[in-house]
Amino acid sequence: MYNDIENIVFSQFVSQTVPFELIAIQELFERCEKSAYDLSKPHRIEFHCLIIVTEGKSMHTVDFKEEALFPGVMIPLTKGQVHAFNKNVFRKDAFKKLIASKLEGEERTKNTWAKFIHTEVNGDTGHIVVKRRVNLTDKTSELTVILDFVWEDNRWQIIRENILSQEPS
Repeated sequence: MYNDIENIVFSQFVSQTVPFELIAIQELFERCEKSAYDLSKPHRIEFHCLIIVTEGKSMHTVDFKEEALFPGVMIPLTKGQVHAFNKNVFRKDAFKKLIASKLEGEERTKNTWAKFIHTEVNGDTGHIVVKRRVNLTDKTSELTVILDFVWEDNRWQIIRENILSQEPS
């Protein structure tokens, strides 16, 4: 099993002469996804790393032991340590950005407001409840949109959609 764990070299994802970088975790995930690399799989780093948590909650596996992450936690990782990120938190951020983007721009022309009631991501599945006020027939109504998603082909895909309409309160 020791030899099955991939070694990650700093220069693999960074192209700069100074071997130091301060980076948000979301950006790290985006870089790695472009390289088709999954940070949630155990991997060994060939450089030193300091993880500083400023917001959110998650778990992080270090040397096959789970560590709780929450604001204020710092986890130093040394060269050669095996670790893995919990992808749920990062997918949840991407999930929220996806939903928020659909409520903006051209798709928002008939939307006067939207409110996230519930957002949940568990591994490769997501669930969201959004309330939205719309005026489709010159009569304002309130929609409750319930969506279930699955993470497939490196993107979120809707697998079930329920829409309830009612007069605004």
